[in-house]
Amino acid sequence: MMKEMADLSSQVQLSTQQQRTATAQVMDALERIAEGSRSVANTAQDMASAAVNQGELASDLAGSERIKSQKPNLQSLPPLRKPA
Repeated sequence: MMKEMADLSSQVQLSTQQQRTATAQVMDALERIAEGSRSVANTAQDMASAAVNQGELASDLAGSERIKSQKPNLQSLPPLRKPA
């Protein structure tokens, strides 16, 4: 009877240690997942910022292209001189 109790006690002790180890591994995995999630969020913010900047540059470029594509007002140009 005493040997059975000692065996059961050892099994409980081993199981408890295994549960502690498993819990620590789960906690470590959750921390890594959280770290990865933070990294993804930061990357998404960087991408959104880059997209805004790219949109502003595209708008600026479109505005400068409109200016270039406008035909000059020939009435405002000085007359050409005749060669001597």
